[in-house]
Amino acid sequence: MDKKISVIIPVYNAEKYLKQTLNAVRFQTYKNLEIICVLDCPTDSSAEIVEKIAKDDERFRPIIFNQNSGAALARNTGVENATGEYIHFMDADDLISPDFYETMISAAVKEDSDVAACSVFYEKRPTRSIWFQKSEVLSGTENKIEKTFVMIQGWAWRYLIRKSFWENNNLSFPDLTQMEDNAVVIPMIYYADKVVICPDAVYFYKNREDSILNKNYDPVRKKQHSENRNKARKIIRDFMSIHKIKEPSRLLYSIKRRFTQV
Repeated sequence: MDKKISVIIPVYNAEKYLKQTLNAVRFQTYKNLEIICVLDCPTDSSAEIVEKIAKDDERFRPIIFNQNSGAALARNTGVENATGEYIHFMDADDLISPDFYETMISAAVKEDSDVAACSVFYEKRPTRSIWFQKSEVLSGTENKIEKTFVMIQGWAWRYLIRKSFWENNNLSFPDLTQMEDNAVVIPMIYYADKVVICPDAVYFYKNREDSILNKNYDPVRKKQHSENRNKARKIIRDFMSIHKIKEPSRLLYSIKRRFTQV
């Protein structure tokens, strides 16, 4: 396999978990990787951790921001600088199975799909994990929307994406601090000609207690997050309305996941 994958990781104050995350990427069974770490002005030792590893592994490409700009801009900047044929977004405190990229790229190339979707173990809320039971190639809007569960679990790191497809459809993350994933991955799944399901590739979503979504109560931040959620929901509603996409029943989804484990 000679297809390069660009792994895009926004980095901000992740020193407690960053080395483990970066090692999970660099020691993959699939070696043709470009690891783009976008340093979003961290105030801890995150930058030093990235720079030290980059000296030992030429696949690392640190990008340094002059001011803190958030995950959305970091991801978009990562795409702009990516030289791989495929891209994968990863958070700086999560983990992936050792053969994650080998499994995903093999399926994507074999099926000539624009997007490959992995299973997810949600450590903090295991009942919200996604365990696909079989490999499958999806086409058709309703089939893709329903079987990827993109409307329910809209995390961008669930997918390996053909970069040319992403760019040709002018996809990018909106400048929001919450739900920016949902606002882009729903259009992504809609536009994809084919999506391949990869049950054996597992992303471990850690959702740490000290992450941006789990910090102590702050009324200003809470108000901003509420405004951003509303903006994201409007983007999603407008897109669904224009393209006549029906939202799947969350109740039926929960029942199906509980009794069939997807």
